[in-house]
Amino acid sequence: MVFVDAAEFPGAFEVAGRYKVDGEKVSVRVTVFKGEAEVAAFTVEGEKGKPNDLAAKVVAEVEKRLPTGN
Repeated sequence: MVFVDAAEFPGAFEVAGRYKVDGEKVSVRVTVFKGEAEVAAFTVEGEKGKPNDLAAKVVAEVEKRLPTGN
């Protein structure tokens, strides 16, 4: 998986999300798109003081949901 900061990249997957902070808990609702089509949606939770751990959880969940061979 490679991150590319681009407005358009035909054939690529796009990861979008929203987060909510409740005390020390952070919930992130993530949606994965390919073009206009939603490929996957999920929620991950983590601690407010550990953003790197939360980001790693998001990446791991995205990788699980990407179709193989794409």
